[in-house]
Amino acid sequence: QIIEKLMSIVDIQTENLVVLAPDTGAVDRNKFYANALQRPLALLYKERDYSKVSKNASESNISEMRLLGDVEGKTIFMADDMIGTGGTLIKGMKSLKDLGASKVICAVSLPLFNGTAIDDFDAAYRQGYFYRIIGTNAVYQDELLRREWYIQADVTGLFAQIISLIHHDRSLSSLLDNRDLVAKLIKKQMEKGKAKQGNLGFAAKPGAEQEIPIPPEEVIPYGAADKP
Repeated sequence: QIIEKLMSIVDIQTENLVVLAPDTGAVDRNKFYANALQRPLALLYKERDYSKVSKNASESNISEMRLLGDVEGKTIFMADDMIGTGGTLIKGMKSLKDLGASKVICAVSLPLFNGTAIDDFDAAYRQGYFYRIIGTNAVYQDELLRREWYIQADVTGLFAQIISLIHHDRSLSSLLDNRDLVAKLIKKQMEKGKAKQGNLGFAAKPGAEQEIPIPPEEVIPYGAADKP
């Protein structure tokens, strides 16, 4: 779902894209995206002052950041587990822009946006620190849907499949390892891009968000998974 949304705002064929792990704990997650998208992986290493407790975005306990990789002139995509107050993420995105990144996109599974986080991200967006935030509706916040900078990825179908598989005592491996599906989506997008380039020279409107639907045959019917 996140890959679909990313491909709706970024042309992965032409965009100078780098996948970045926002901290050491997110390396494996972002390595998956880097491998799937066949793009280089960078790391933003953070030193924390654990004597400080972050209550809002202005009180981040990050004392130092170090970048491993090249972000200058690049579009940065990074994935994290959640946004709480968002202070650490905003500080990281600002650092990436200061280092010359042209565009910063972040995806999270749980967009909590605690406290004043939405207002803080509004301010960060106005200052050009990031381009888009992709969050799932595992956490629903109506206020976020009214923000230009926020894109919601729908995971209700995924939750339904998980419930069905558990109910029918089936393995979840078909959902947990979706590398083949991601690879097919990326391949389809690339083929779609090539077809557009060859269509009388016309290209898609820059920035246009287009859905890339998952083919019905790739969706596991509820309760019908046949993997052991």
